[in-house]
Amino acid sequence: MSQKNVFAAGGVIVRDSGSGTLEFCLVHRPQYDDWTFPKGRVENGESIDETAHREILEEAGITAAIVPGVSVQTNYFDQQGRDKYVTYFLMRFTNQDFHPNNEVDIHMWLSETEANSKLSFDRDREVLKTMVDHLIGNR
Repeated sequence: MSQKNVFAAGGVIVRDSGSGTLEFCLVHRPQYDDWTFPKGRVENGESIDETAHREILEEAGITAAIVPGVSVQTNYFDQQGRDKYVTYFLMRFTNQDFHPNNEVDIHMWLSETEANSKLSFDRDREVLKTMVDHLIGNR
């Protein structure tokens, strides 16, 4: 039995807290009871960056701009045992209009330390570290 690979994209969305620290958006998925970054499957005919924009808008009500040249790919097995490849883009927050939905019931803006503690998966912590390292290196 051949298993199909799953391709997805999302965003590590960053904003300035107003007090000079950076905040990152995490979402809670009630179906899995986990905290992660907004992401979802690539639809037919859609580019990976189009997927990231669509998914963060659908899941978190956020519009954001992709930081050119900054992305991270993770790979793991999904709950059906398929190879899942997720590309995360570093994205700068521009606007938000969040409404809880069946995929995401809560979103939070957290500092790096708070986000690192809240994330449910080590792979997401690694993604966050890579993005923060990029941000620190480009201040």
